[in-house]
Amino acid sequence: AEEAGWTLNARGALGAVGEPPAPDLGEWPPAGAEPLEIAELHERTAALGLDYGPAFQGARAAWRRGEELFVEAELDPERAAEAAHFGLHPALLDAAQQALVLAEDADADGGPRVPFAWSGVRLHGSGSGALRAVLRPRGRDDFSLALAGADGRPLGSVRSFATRRADPAALAGADPHRDSLFAIEWAAVEPAAGE
Repeated sequence: AEEAGWTLNARGALGAVGEPPAPDLGEWPPAGAEPLEIAELHERTAALGLDYGPAFQGARAAWRRGEELFVEAELDPERAAEAAHFGLHPALLDAAQQALVLAEDADADGGPRVPFAWSGVRLHGSGSGALRAVLRPRGRDDFSLALAGADGRPLGSVRSFATRRADPAALAGADPHRDSLFAIEWAAVEPAAGE
């Protein structure tokens, strides 16, 4: 609606920069990392109010080494062919950051962490239907992310993505059609003569 105005959701800049070192995730699973129960990830995200459909349940395995989280994710067979159309398939990127829920106490207060600000994003490869990821904390609510394909070749890196906690009450009552850019309008039409 015109009276609602616009909300700035993102701002970015593109430019030539020196190529940063690509992440090295060739050794897999990483030495010294302890396996995590991946089924717990989907149960905990659902309990927090994030009910992911099959396309976004791509995390297949996870490990922890100190504060680092390692994730292995793969597109489901129905979406694997889509990978070639993306630099990095959004469902894979989402599966990588979902692992943050495993880093927290299951009884922690508040809603799930969701990313809201990204910086230093680099794409090193494209078209992969599977990935390896490592998340490293940079601060209380800030993480870095390194991504590689299933063969260990670099896919991308994120210097920093900041997270915020989503309000569980807002998630429970979320209406996906509220504040939509699309709306139905009915217009009266007079019948043509003779109808």
